[in-house]
Amino acid sequence: MFDSLLDKARAGDKASKEEIINRLQPLIISSIRRYYNKPKEYEDLIQDGNLIILECIEDYEPSKGVHFLGYVKTMLRYLYLDKHKTKIHHSLNEVVGDGEVE
Repeated sequence: MFDSLLDKARAGDKASKEEIINRLQPLIISSIRRYYNKPKEYEDLIQDGNLIILECIEDYEPSKGVHFLGYVKTMLRYLYLDKHKTKIHHSLNEVVGDGEVE
């Protein structure tokens, strides 16, 4: 049943795309909790996840032998890990070099 829904979404059916996004909300939320657990930013992160799902619908190639849900999980993981990586703050008191000026 999910495959037929995906086929309709890939053909441009808006209702099918919305249905896929609604069905995958638990996956988005669990990915956020696992890879980027910042409750204050959940709303924005969920929207980012929804956009990733829409991109996955457009870019998915069944001929590559990867299941759609596996593809979505991987893309969500990279999205949230990348966001987490860019949010890592470094101490301004930390010594970066050995102190020598060239």
